[in-house]
Amino acid sequence: MSDINHHGAPKWLHLSTEEQVLWFGRPHWITILPTIFLMVIMFAIAITGTVFLDRMDMGATVGANVPGWVSLLPLVIALIGLFGGVWVFLKWRYTAYVITSGEIYEKRGIISQNIDHFRIERIQNTTCDQSIIERLLSFGDIVIYTAGSGKQDMILDNVPNPKQVDRTLAVQYDEMKKDKQKNRTTE
Repeated sequence: MSDINHHGAPKWLHLSTEEQVLWFGRPHWITILPTIFLMVIMFAIAITGTVFLDRMDMGATVGANVPGWVSLLPLVIALIGLFGGVWVFLKWRYTAYVITSGEIYEKRGIISQNIDHFRIERIQNTTCDQSIIERLLSFGDIVIYTAGSGKQDMILDNVPNPKQVDRTLAVQYDEMKKDKQKNRTTE
């Protein structure tokens, strides 16, 4: 099952007749690696704990000094790691960013869904923020400021190739500005 309809737009996005998708993405996949790494460590601890408890013959009969619930700790650790990893993956999977010829969209939500959007013509300024590691791995944040707010209105977190995304926004903004000026001169 694909997230993209036959027009190249995400299924949750309803475009006007003249609107086109210029860029579609989600946070860089590398941003979920620390959680996956932590999940693997938690599974290793759970397996080690199970082997250790079994070697001490604590799996079936627990000694007088050790409570019975201790034998469940490896299972609890494994479940916490599994659920935490699945949650982070789903959060990543259900976050999407779209730049169209007229608007910017941000969709978030696993259970409930939140879609923020505004017209590109409202953009006052954008910044591309990248740490040294983010520059090496080619991802970063695009911070978007719009007219009349004086504060950041949207942050596209951890987008791949953020300079390209920022450039796409700048080019589209310039195109809209040119079209507006052309329409004013023909009126």
